[in-house]
Amino acid sequence: MFSRKILLVDDEANIEKLFIPSYLEAAKEIKKQNERYSQYDLEFKHIVSIEDAIKYLRTQAIVDVLIIDYKFNNERNGRSGVDLTKFVRENINKHCRVIFYTMNELAGIPPESYVQLINNQVFRIVDKANCDDLEFTKIIFEAVADCDVIVNSLEKFWMDYKEVFEHYKYTFMGEEHKFSDILNHIRMDDAIGKAIIDKLVHKALIDSVEV
Repeated sequence: MFSRKILLVDDEANIEKLFIPSYLEAAKEIKKQNERYSQYDLEFKHIVSIEDAIKYLRTQAIVDVLIIDYKFNNERNGRSGVDLTKFVRENINKHCRVIFYTMNELAGIPPESYVQLINNQVFRIVDKANCDDLEFTKIIFEAVADCDVIVNSLEKFWMDYKEVFEHYKYTFMGEEHKFSDILNHIRMDDAIGKAIIDKLVHKALIDSVEV
């Protein structure tokens, strides 16, 4: 079973009581109906402000899917979820899947904001007012299943050979890392994660070339 961490950023204080339990219940039904999704466990975390979300993400917290609301009434400087999306892509993680939603009609999002969302590789833009919890949870699963193929492949490798490699350590950039640490660095798209992917791709290409 693979764990996927979902960060939901919305200024609604009751998200954990009103919505997340419903998403988890919907997830149980979806996994019964779709074998592809049965291998994933969803772990939700809710943060109520853009500033706190940035602080959380800066601590190298692992996030596979980032769910962001459009409007934040607690933002004095007028920032919206579009600003958070742009910041995450430019400063934190270029690869995690982003689901962007609004509780109002999508027509309420200005065209220039749509352009920014598209340019910053948003996975889906959702009119939450017209999307029930089951449908929204299906979108989350779609994002989860669409996550980095390298991570997915390494996780399957880890499941098959865990007993062999559990205590083995790899050296990257002068530091030793366990296999589980390697996965986390790749998921966070940090400097070590980038170096690991470069080495993996380089080795794969070299090994496949016949001289």
